[in-house]
Amino acid sequence: MTRTLPNEFLRRCEWIRLSVINDLRFQGFLPSVMVAAVMSIVSQEIEPNNALDYRNQLMNILNISEVPKGLEMGIGTMSRERKQ
Repeated sequence: MTRTLPNEFLRRCEWIRLSVINDLRFQGFLPSVMVAAVMSIVSQEIEPNNALDYRNQLMNILNISEVPKGLEMGIGTMSRERKQ
């Protein structure tokens, strides 16, 4: 069974979201900021050549100026650990 790109994107976002939802380090962030960080990381993993475009579109849709670097780095670390 082959996975389509949208299904793979959703699967990875869900895995990361479920991994960080109860982590105390991330509870101070707004849900929209968490979503932006997760989706940005997953789009970087799946489509590295278009990740910046996707990130900019996402930030405009969610009306967020930026994702805190610490949040993105923390979630990104969890995502990389999952792959190993």
